[in-house]
Amino acid sequence: MISLLKFFQTADADCKKTIEGILEEIYVDEVQDQRSVDIILLLKLVKNPCGIHFAGDSAQCISKDSTFRFNDLKAMFFNQFTPLAVVTNNQSLARAQLFELNTNFRSHQGIISLASFVMELLYKGLSHLAI
Repeated sequence: MISLLKFFQTADADCKKTIEGILEEIYVDEVQDQRSVDIILLLKLVKNPCGIHFAGDSAQCISKDSTFRFNDLKAMFFNQFTPLAVVTNNQSLARAQLFELNTNFRSHQGIISLASFVMELLYKGLSHLAI
């Protein structure tokens, strides 16, 4: 990854222009498990800042020593898209929009009720197998 980022710094303008913005949109789930260098590279590959969608929960990092913070992600986004914001005179392009979910969709009452129903069906349907 670092080699690719170094390439971006030294590549000629035409090559850089061809590669940067090669993707129209990206969607990354569990962004908190990505390294900063990976995020920076992804930001370079999408030309339109409105085409970048990251989702994650910093409380669910798989690495116990992770230093991921959404504020760092916002700063990387800002650094990548400030030149575009200046050229277009649209400062909002350099500001990542954050949406906070306050509902746990993994274990709300509907999910729990469905799981309980399935378990009951399995228990009744397979009770003849009980030892």
